Amino acid sequence: MTKRKILISGGLAGGGIKTIVKNVLQLLAREDAEVTVLSLQSHWTPEDFRDVEGSGARFVYPKSPLLKLPHGAKIEAILTWPLRLRRDFDVLYCIGHSKVHAPLRKFLGPGGLSIYHEVVEAPHPDVRDGSAKIRDIMVHDGIVATSRDIAERMRPFFPAKPMTVIPSLLEHVPAPVNRRPGPVSADGKLNVAYLSRIAKQKFPHWLVARWKEWTERPGPLQGARLNLYASTKANETKDSALVLDQILRTIQKDDLAGQVILHRTEFRGEDRMEKLRAVFAESDLIALPSFYEGLPLSLVEAMLHGVPIVALASGGIAELGDDNPDAEIADFLLSDGHDPNFARFEAALFRIAERIQSGENDPQRLHKWTNERYGYEVARARWVRAFFETDEFLAALRNEPVRQASKSGDESSAAAASVS
Repeated sequence: MTKRKILISGGLAGGGIKTIVKNVLQLLAREDAEVTVLSLQSHWTPEDFRDVEGSGARFVYPKSPLLKLPHGAKIEAILTWPLRLRRDFDVLYCIGHSKVHAPLRKFLGPGGLSIYHEVVEAPHPDVRDGSAKIRDIMVHDGIVATSRDIAERMRPFFPAKPMTVIPSLLEHVPAPVNRRPGPVSADGKLNVAYLSRIAKQKFPHWLVARWKEWTERPGPLQGARLNLYASTKANETKDSALVLDQILRTIQKDDLAGQVILHRTEFRGEDRMEKLRAVFAESDLIALPSFYEGLPLSLVEAMLHGVPIVALASGGIAELGDDNPDAEIADFLLSDGHDPNFARFEAALFRIAERIQSGENDPQRLHKWTNERYGYEVARARWVRAFFETDEFLAALRNEPVRQASKSGDESSAAAASVS
């Protein structure tokens, strides 16, 4: 039996896509497959994937002249780049940035199928480039979304397209048997962690700016500590550098040294989970006031380790609060602007902090809730079907879930018309 030949394209988006690619490679390393990864990222290097070298995947990177092009010209150059790739792939798996992926179907062999994976947001004809994105996604044979919320927003525009949800692949995490309800510190003061990139749209600087007032107020956050776990590449963009500078100035101005601590940490490589387990062990709560997300792996991993979360319901985060008493997901409307969304997040933060202080959180309950929906075995089973039983996988989706989840006939017709 010949090995399954798989081409994975990571598009032009950021670190979340890199994580998905690495997770898929770790899965495929255990299967009978020949894998090629096409990296169109100008800032991706072989070093970024060193910890998955054992997968046996072949990495293809753009040549140096392409990397020197201005950003606006980069996409057009990639579309015409004479990539030296075989043309007999069984599966093309494209993650993010639909415009780049559509031409890659020419590398499929006879009977080959392509799947598009949406990570962050559904396309919409009323937003910039929305109609073009819908047309680009239409060329693929099936669609995978990272979260149920993203899938539900995509379905009206692809009523006849096979579609499913596959959460980011995680390694198996056993139940946190040694974790107990209530604060982890002996002094009873909460340890709150921000576990994401330093980026303007994620608003870690707003957390820091509010920390002095929150922790001086009598209540569940009095005396609480905030640990910011950020990549050492936090200053890789101008906006990130400005946010980082604002954080450092606020810590100095409000005399928060020792209470707000910036940890310059890389969660990558073979010891990634070991580092994360250490963070989760000393954290009472993970906080993410981000305005722009898909389904953050950091939140899911925290819940698998029994750590409660508080976040805005941006992107796929909304579903993390469904019937989940150990998560506070604040309502989010982009049209409301900053202040109303921040006010809702603040209220949610104090509610979950109060429950933790009173010992109402349940680490085993949270692990069970998360594992049933996003655990390793759930994700692995769906990935294996997508890569190795692609025809059957797409046929099953076409016959059942899509029809059940689609809108009415009139709405579906209107959605299809908006694409043409």
